[in-house]
Amino acid sequence: MAQKRSVFITLIILLIILGVAFTAYRALSPAHLPETGGSTEFNAAPDFRVSDENGNEVDFRDLLDKPVIVHFWASWCGVCEEEYPLLSEAYENHGDDVRFMMIDLCDGVRETAATAKDFVERNGYSFPIYLDDNGEAAAAYGISAVPQTYFINRKGEIVAEQIGAINEKQLNENIAAILE
Repeated sequence: MAQKRSVFITLIILLIILGVAFTAYRALSPAHLPETGGSTEFNAAPDFRVSDENGNEVDFRDLLDKPVIVHFWASWCGVCEEEYPLLSEAYENHGDDVRFMMIDLCDGVRETAATAKDFVERNGYSFPIYLDDNGEAAAAYGISAVPQTYFINRKGEIVAEQIGAINEKQLNENIAAILE
């Protein structure tokens, strides 16, 4: 009985340590935004490389001639699928002024370049997709779940982030913020 109790207490302590470590990691992650308290100082967006739909390597820094929306997704993500009509409409309305980087998290098994392309074509979306087939972009932003969206101004600063589904009001407000 004493041995079971000792194992149970050890497991509880381990879970607490893991929770604290995860919280510290998220708080210190370069892409995580602290409360700004009205400040206009923002965190620099991490650089990364992904592939475009044709397999060409794309460096994020090369796209900063305009504000950028970096959106992490996967075709199997139900929440991503629900918000894509909204993102597609935003692309149609703001695609000349804002770059949309729709980054598919390809793991090579459940999610591949083919499943991502098929999803976009099947649904008639016109925005460009990018493939994070080596995990570099996801690692740079500390992505642990999809969808996640980052709004980045021309200076390469993260102005806002949305973890989880985004609604129309949030999307429009954040687009307006990066266009300022």
